[in-house]
Amino acid sequence: MRHDIEYPCCKDEFYPDITFHIVIARRSLFYLCNLIFPMTVIGMLTMLSFLLPAESGERISLAITLLLAMTVFMLVVADIIPATSDVIPLVGIFFSASMIEMVIMIVVLCYIMRLYHKGPNDPPMPLWMKK
Repeated sequence: MRHDIEYPCCKDEFYPDITFHIVIARRSLFYLCNLIFPMTVIGMLTMLSFLLPAESGERISLAITLLLAMTVFMLVVADIIPATSDVIPLVGIFFSASMIEMVIMIVVLCYIMRLYHKGPNDPPMPLWMKK
């Protein structure tokens, strides 16, 4: 919009004043479909690894494969997200939390597999675990 304004310093002179209204909107559907949804699916697949029978021996290999898939996915995402050192984006926090969750699940899976394949010479299972 264009207006002619008279400023107090310059009487009887009008200066053009132009006002711009800019609307900036983030398109979050791209991030949702290409980043959040696949990472959530990988996390859910990791949780489903607890449902595999311990006899199959595929629990840990599935979890490690999913961890590698998440790592490759995070490398691809790092190219999409602009690099800043001021603020960590929420997507980065979500990915870091998902990675930590996956590592904790792998540690728990390793402990479960150790308990399952326990030999007669190994120490007994803790009492809190038997409950």
